[in-house]
Amino acid sequence: MKLLVYSHFFTPSIGGVESAVLSLAAGLREIQNPKGDLEFEVTLVTHTPAGDFDDRSLPFLVVRQPTFLQLWRIVRSSDVIHVAGPSLPPLILGWISRIPVVVEHHGYQAICPNGLMVHQPDGSICPGHFQAGHFAKCLSCRACETSALRSLAALLLMFPRLWLCRAVSKNLAISRHVLERHGLPSSSVVYYGIEDPMGNEADGATSAAAIGKVCFAYVGRFFPEKGIAVLLRAPRHPNAQLLFAKQQRRLPAAAREPIHRRCGLPPLAAVGIVEVQQGRSRDVQVVVRRREEAR
Repeated sequence: MKLLVYSHFFTPSIGGVESAVLSLAAGLREIQNPKGDLEFEVTLVTHTPAGDFDDRSLPFLVVRQPTFLQLWRIVRSSDVIHVAGPSLPPLILGWISRIPVVVEHHGYQAICPNGLMVHQPDGSICPGHFQAGHFAKCLSCRACETSALRSLAALLLMFPRLWLCRAVSKNLAISRHVLERHGLPSSSVVYYGIEDPMGNEADGATSAAAIGKVCFAYVGRFFPEKGIAVLLRAPRHPNAQLLFAKQQRRLPAAAREPIHRRCGLPPLAAVGIVEVQQGRSRDVQVVVRRREEAR
């Protein structure tokens, strides 16, 4: 079976979606039928540039930043399309081609113009203004973060996105809460999986003993909705340590530091250039400031 996995973000970008998509594509690529033949021929399409990451190290084909014609050809040659997030291009092409499409909902992009269900400028939880038809509320919310024209464009694109999500073969939510908030037909909950952290217990024990601390690692984007402030405010044991990893595009290659070596964890699926800082608010501010300077 030819499977197209579409993810806007992917390695070497660092984040939960990138890690989950990598794990999914690599895991499906390993499945064999009773005859020993591979069950899936996986092609992953993404808009994330490779940078200095070698796609040949992955067990499946990666197509980066394809043109519309290239994407159309890949869609037409696929048997099933898995879309990580309701991106319009694969949804539209899949619907036109009558190819089964599965949408993975890790956020609220199908029912909220900003994808967060967080109303601005007060930062309160959105009660579902778009679903209730309160479009003026959506425009005022988006206008706090971008121009009026972009806010209107984001709102208008919500209508085909939601319609297409209702028309796909299957909607997969990463939690019961996400499923219930969307209220989409043909929906199921499929939780993100992780590799067994005790899979190499000896190495983990050795690393933890060498550090002498219990480490909690955050790997992903530094956005307020990720709840980093909650982690920083949480009471910690004197022997506990917080580590943060993020992508630092202009960091020299010699300065890369695999975060699992810093906190006694198994190697993480996320691959890229990372910067690690202690979990103190002033250090997090330094990380954010460095990211802005690197743009």
